[in-house]
Amino acid sequence: MMKGGKKVFLVFILSTVLLLSIFSISSCTALQGIKPLPTEPVSDSTKLEPSDPRYAVELLAATETQQILEQAMSLGFAQKSFGFSTKQVNLDELPFDPSEVLSLLDGYEAFVKKIEEYLRAGAKEFFNHPNRKNYIIEVHGARKQKIFELAKKINPSISEPDKLYFDYRDFTISYGVLASLYYFYNVAVQNKNLAKAWEEVAESSGTALVNESAAQLISEIENELGKDPFALNYELLRNKFNQLLAIGNPKDFLNMVDVFKLEPFKLTNVKEVLDSLKWLVNSYLEIGDFENDNNIVTDKGFRKDGKETFTTLMAKAAETEECFVAKTVLEEPVDANFKINGKTPIKVKDILSELNDALPNKKKVDITWELILPVVTQESETEATTTLNLIMMYDFTKMYKEYIDYRDNNIGVKRGFFDEVFNDSASYIKFVLVLLQIFSGQEPTQENLEWLANLFLNNVPMINIDKQNKKVTLKFAYNNNYTLNDDMMKIELTASIDDAVRAIPSEFRAKILREFAKSKIYEYMDKLNKSK
Repeated sequence: MMKGGKKVFLVFILSTVLLLSIFSISSCTALQGIKPLPTEPVSDSTKLEPSDPRYAVELLAATETQQILEQAMSLGFAQKSFGFSTKQVNLDELPFDPSEVLSLLDGYEAFVKKIEEYLRAGAKEFFNHPNRKNYIIEVHGARKQKIFELAKKINPSISEPDKLYFDYRDFTISYGVLASLYYFYNVAVQNKNLAKAWEEVAESSGTALVNESAAQLISEIENELGKDPFALNYELLRNKFNQLLAIGNPKDFLNMVDVFKLEPFKLTNVKEVLDSLKWLVNSYLEIGDFENDNNIVTDKGFRKDGKETFTTLMAKAAETEECFVAKTVLEEPVDANFKINGKTPIKVKDILSELNDALPNKKKVDITWELILPVVTQESETEATTTLNLIMMYDFTKMYKEYIDYRDNNIGVKRGFFDEVFNDSASYIKFVLVLLQIFSGQEPTQENLEWLANLFLNNVPMINIDKQNKKVTLKFAYNNNYTLNDDMMKIELTASIDDAVRAIPSEFRAKILREFAKSKIYEYMDKLNKSK
């Protein structure tokens, strides 16, 4: 959407907004009898607790932060996460790689707990305070020195300022860094546990992740399918599949709800997350207003009163000429093919303004984006282009609930699929044969191709094929209360059928072909023809 290095800065800032939205900051509605924010300078004698908004200074000045930053720099991704320079960031990379964060924070669980306590207390008080934009405090002593050392790790030649301050912008950025560590650590832990669970699923259907009823039925189905196709009990198979479909809702649709237990697919605190996101989108727009206020900052983004703050110090360490967190990004142009709620935004600010209206009012957000992407064919290494149409939808009215069940999605197969494929040996063998021909690059007969296309069109909700225009659409959606086609949020991708087939990894194709070869499908097909 944006050009050059500024795009990276947008990725960093918007990622910070997203990360902050995950921890449980309550709604930003005004509180009755709210007390003033503490304005006393932070000195060596100041005892800071997680309930104090200034505790961010304590965490940034902690020895653990120094050690984590050193380790992050050794891993080669610290500049993406902590620095303000956009010159050294790979455009294709996110600010953090969750797979690396677990090793990065190994042994720092107690520090991560401190961050969590602060995000749920002191940060909450700051973000809910009506006078937060005018907030500024001075930092003295050892904490000031430790924070300066953070800047020196980015640029060893930077000079130490006589005085150091924290203002509204600094606290927001500080929370972003701290929340990044906290959130990605938890994501990494969850990913590790989930990956372990999937490994268990791959090894045996008797894993603790699979419910007992499904495990028993899957085992019985696998045993039956291991027989000669002509010896299969197709009525038995249809009945077993129907029993499997009926475990969860919808009753005529086989998906994750039928197979897996709720844990670890349960996302909790959803209301709190959305309330947080509601304020944080507004907050980012507020930072833009802050940086556009000529009474506070210069045309380069530094404070007009000359006070050195955490943000300006880091900007100088990165040797940037400007110190803008939001102002420049909000003015970035948007791809003309990008639309939100039917409107064509001109600037990034227009996108966030739509979200800022949708979140507090619990509206639906629709996003469409036509992307022109390079394609390298396997037959030749010449580069061509293809058009990919992206659609995203978030219905915040439906998303406001106690928890979201990740299993409740449209990935699955309707009952009609099993009834038709396992109708008899001829149907089953034809199904396997047509798939074999497609994966091996052979051309199925038009009749068989039409049959397979209709089979998927009628029974696999996440796939839609436009035969006339030769387009294929993949749709992933979370359902609303286990009701298929009542989408809570969705992502749709539409591309040409030829490009979609080419996108299938060659290793995957080879594996499929090996499995088909084991099934001796050609021998069975020949046997079927002779029996007619």
